[in-house]
Amino acid sequence: MSKEDVFSGLYAAVKRSYEKSERPGKVLAAVSGGADSVALLALLCALRDAEHIELGAVHIHHGLREASDREETDVRKLCERLNVPLRVCHVRVGNGNTESMARQARYDAFFRICMEDGYPVIALGHHAADRAETFLMRAVRGCGEGLGALREWSTRENGIMLWRPLLDALPEQLREADREKGLEWCEDESNADTKYVRNYLRNDVFPLLEEKVTGSVKGMARSAMIIGDEQEFMREEAEKFLLLNASDSPVPSFDAGRFSSVHPALQRHIIRLFFEKRCGEIPFETEEAVRGMKPGEKINLPGDTYAVRYGDRIYHTGSKRPGKVNGYLIETPYTGDPGDGVFSQGCPAGCAANAVLRFRENGDYIYPLGTNGRKSLGDYMTDRKIPAPVRDFIPVLCDGKEVLWVIGWGVSKKMRIRDDAECVMLLYCPDGE
Repeated sequence: MSKEDVFSGLYAAVKRSYEKSERPGKVLAAVSGGADSVALLALLCALRDAEHIELGAVHIHHGLREASDREETDVRKLCERLNVPLRVCHVRVGNGNTESMARQARYDAFFRICMEDGYPVIALGHHAADRAETFLMRAVRGCGEGLGALREWSTRENGIMLWRPLLDALPEQLREADREKGLEWCEDESNADTKYVRNYLRNDVFPLLEEKVTGSVKGMARSAMIIGDEQEFMREEAEKFLLLNASDSPVPSFDAGRFSSVHPALQRHIIRLFFEKRCGEIPFETEEAVRGMKPGEKINLPGDTYAVRYGDRIYHTGSKRPGKVNGYLIETPYTGDPGDGVFSQGCPAGCAANAVLRFRENGDYIYPLGTNGRKSLGDYMTDRKIPAPVRDFIPVLCDGKEVLWVIGWGVSKKMRIRDDAECVMLLYCPDGE
């Protein structure tokens, strides 16, 4: 590709990337003022004119460098020249890792503006070298899933889509595109500070790699793309596994036997998907320990929680149960259906008038329906083969220390329907249902 064709070649790539999506009608471009984001904005302006999309820009002023004010001014001039509405956000960066905190403040501002102004998509100027840097930084830490660094299209939990249409472009191509269009950019002097690992890779490591292996940066970026595609597939397979083999009631768990029968690569994705959304990221060593759990084994996890294998299931539970039951009872007219004794139960009217829903306590007892005599609640749970990891988390309907209903497992004689009594139907409803 000749230098004169750089912009048109990049535009063709941006258009192809746009067409992979649902062709959103509104896009917000993140513009720092650097060469990458300036090229991104110019390319998106060409897309705006061709596809008639509504294009806006956002600039984040971190206030961390002397050049910040000048960069804001330059971005304002650029957006005026390209006829793009701009929002500027001044953010405060908290204490700690400055690079990480600045990134968090930046993305928080991006998402806030997207929500306020109705942008479903924010476009970012990440390129092939950014992807290669992220790939290598994570690889040297022994990262697995994160090697699929920087996806072209990804959706955050808030529903906002991140779009990175320049991931196949090298930084020198973006600078050349800026020159073609007569666009100036700002150089961030902090990019030369090699105390940051990313800058060290960019300024010291990658030039040496390119001397020995031409195209190594693009090669690493391509590897990240391939790994990311494969990880998306594996995550979908993990979701399918959990849909068929996991349960959240009364404690999150999944089938240990079926888990042990799938490939180790899929096992790791299952573990991440199942546990990390509940307790956060877990170390690789812990992940491997969970993969090899034996019956009765217990492994500590973040957030004062743990994984335990009991019988044929692996449970995720905590050392502290909730303070109150996350559910409630509804009383409805009795129609002759006795209920299932699990989540619905017909019973004499008023028999549970003084009862409360709570978790088990020492001294609880029950007169099980269909048996003679009284049992401690612990013995009843053992007889019913209720898994030990869930016993503290099962709601029980109690009148004092007498248990009338072990939700999900059975009721006492006191709840038995009698022909000579007016009856009602009790329904247990977990919160959110």
